[in-house]
Amino acid sequence: MKKIALLVLLIVLIPAALFSAGTKEAVQSEAKTVVFSTGMPDQAWKNTLEHVIAEANKNLDGIVIVPEYYPSEEDMWKMLPAQIVSGSAPDIIGLNNEGVLELIVNGTLAPLDKLIEENGFALDSLDQSNVNGWRYEGNLYSLPLTTTISGLAVNMTMLREAGIEKAPSTMDELIIAAKAVTDRSKGTYGVCINLHEYHITQYVHAMDGGWDFAKNLNTPANRKGLQFVADLFNQHKVAATPAQLGLKGDTDAFASGKVAMTTAGPWYIPALRDMEVDFDWEIVPIPSGNIQKSTVYGWGLCMLDSTEEKETTMQAISAMLSEEAYEYLVEVRGDIPAMTKYIPRYEELYPEMKIVLETADTGSGFDYPAAANRFKSDLVTGMESIIFNQGNLTVDKLLEKMAADGYKK
Repeated sequence: MKKIALLVLLIVLIPAALFSAGTKEAVQSEAKTVVFSTGMPDQAWKNTLEHVIAEANKNLDGIVIVPEYYPSEEDMWKMLPAQIVSGSAPDIIGLNNEGVLELIVNGTLAPLDKLIEENGFALDSLDQSNVNGWRYEGNLYSLPLTTTISGLAVNMTMLREAGIEKAPSTMDELIIAAKAVTDRSKGTYGVCINLHEYHITQYVHAMDGGWDFAKNLNTPANRKGLQFVADLFNQHKVAATPAQLGLKGDTDAFASGKVAMTTAGPWYIPALRDMEVDFDWEIVPIPSGNIQKSTVYGWGLCMLDSTEEKETTMQAISAMLSEEAYEYLVEVRGDIPAMTKYIPRYEELYPEMKIVLETADTGSGFDYPAAANRFKSDLVTGMESIIFNQGNLTVDKLLEKMAADGYKK
């Protein structure tokens, strides 16, 4: 009797279970898929992105965000054009806005203003200097997740041993401090300058210069900024590159105790904490030359113009940029959140950045031109040639040559 009852029960339950599973699969199959892509992140950043996507998917109805990663950011830039033509491009890409103009002027990225308004995303909740760094000709092309602000890392132990009690607030004070601590016979220098576009740009901005999408490169302020960098090496003889010190990068150079100062950013704080360096250090605003101007930029989510479901994609972007995501950045990741309500908590956890964060409102973006890679290469190789006397190139000649190029494509 029990066997008959069990058989009857199975006859009833199995079709019901199959129906339930089939219904679930049908619901899943009806969900709209939004593909998010970025250059292959390191494991810590990948964990952050996976968390953000998982939380977004919990809150989306009828939409599923699927991550797909390029081998690297360089591969993303190379592969996107062919993917767009073939119809296999992602809907959302994540990237920094250091060299994004090419994707804007060639129509790869979609303007977001109207979609943001229709979606109701609270744009005013984000750091506006960061947001403005994603604007071009009045249109907004990304919503930022993180904010990054440049600063100057200072070895206060080295400065105090040389009789200097305060970190420099002007470039003139930077030169004085650098001369006081430099002892080339011992391999110690006042300034480490990584000859990379990021670090070079900090000195240009301090002189009230900027790249302005290559519209006006050959300016007195730009000449002053680049000449200042060259003079730290050749005239004042207080600067060294990481390579000259036999080290991999500027963070390692600073942590070694061989240099007193280097242009830096918020990533220095967790790095130096982990390294447990044996000297006192501070992160201060970029010293003023003609002006005090930090560089403000961010990592954000951009929508490809090729996506057919723009409203759906905007919903996915909005879900990824939830308050929970920004809070996670602070509490777990240790990044500066683009949502300003979480800045006080970041300052509580990372007080070393507090004074630098105060410069965000007057900061400037990189404003690299459309042909950003060629621009960066010409800038770096040109400055290397000037500093290491490889030929007869001067700052004036370099800027004249770069201005003639224009870097439009």
